[in-house]
Order: sequence, then structure tokens, then C-alpha cells
Amino acid sequence: MAHRVTFEEALREHENQARRLGAAVLLLEQNHRELRNKEAELRNWSHLKRHEFFLQSIRRERKMILSDGLKLQGEKGLLEVELEKVRRDVELLLKRGKIVRL
Repeated sequence: MAHRVTFEEALREHENQARRLGAAVLLLEQNHRELRNKEAELRNWSHLKRHEFFLQSIRRERKMILSDGLKLQGEKGLLEVELEKVRRDVELLLKRGKIVRL
């Protein structure tokens, strides 16, 4: 059954997507800070000639932070695309267009 999308629904979806994108950007910024901190920690401990096992654990944590950062970047990209689609829907509805979703 087809559903006609109203302006209010499209606007609400746009606001939701914008909030989700904002949250993803904040998480990505936090991830970058964690990565910088972990790299500084690795440099500090390397300078003190710590045991290699200890340094490996810090390197593993760094890799996990990098991996999380890549996932967040992917999510952010998808959210940007979705937000753009919803923005176009809102603009179309503002021009008295009709959107029908199946």
C-alpha cells in the first residue's frame, strides 16, 4: 500500500537525521581525541624503554580505536547521504510536490 509523505513527516525525518549526524560527528571527534591520547601514551612509554609486551597492549588499543574511527566515518558518510535525501524531500514538499513511498 502506498503512503503519501506529509511535509511534517519529512521535516521530522530531516531533524532526526540531523541529530544522528551530529551525534556521529561528536563520537568521531571523541575517537580522534582518544587516538591522539593513545599515540602520546605510546610515545611516552616507548621513550622510557618499557617492556615490549606492555607496548604491544597499547598498540592493540590504538588499532581498536583506529578501527572504531573508520566505522564512525562510514556511519557519518551514510548519515550525510540520508540527510541529503531527506533535505531534498523537504524541499520538494515545500514546492508543493508530492512524495509517495511504496
